Amino acid sequence: LFLPVSICFFVMHDAFDYVPVVEKLPIQIESIATYGSTLLVGTRKGHLILYEVLDSEDFHSKSKVALKKTNKNFSTKPIVQLSVVEELNVILSLSDNIVSVHDLDTFGLRFRLHKTQGAIVFKADLKIHRPLGAPVPKYRLRLAVSVRRRIELFEWRDNSFQDLNVRKGSSYFWI
Repeated sequence: LFLPVSICFFVMHDAFDYVPVVEKLPIQIESIATYGSTLLVGTRKGHLILYEVLDSEDFHSKSKVALKKTNKNFSTKPIVQLSVVEELNVILSLSDNIVSVHDLDTFGLRFRLHKTQGAIVFKADLKIHRPLGAPVPKYRLRLAVSVRRRIELFEWRDNSFQDLNVRKGSSYFWI
């Protein structure tokens, strides 16, 4: 099938522009997470670094970045994965093959999910439900963690994760 040349012409369109934010750091970056104008960086040495990305007036110029906070005692091992749930004021991290929950303001450890020992990756899913007339929205945070040859499922209730106790051989999905 041959099409006329005028129909075959495609206009390429970039969805994003590349603008360097932080360069030539003296650390090895293992993971990153963002929320709002904040950038969290997890390092190979277990340090957690918080930057604020300030908008530049010229869209194509380099954005300004301000170092806001560093925690060199966040973990003793590399921070492999980070996720921020700003609505619940928590940071989820994967380090030393276990998922931990930290306070977003202080970076302090709230608790470790010991059932995730051996974890290699996780995914958090937050649903926000706003009932009519309710002054405060309801949050539903679920967590799926790949642990060895199984997937552990958790749900956030009363400021901690509760095991969803999925039976072996059963199927489970959330939308």
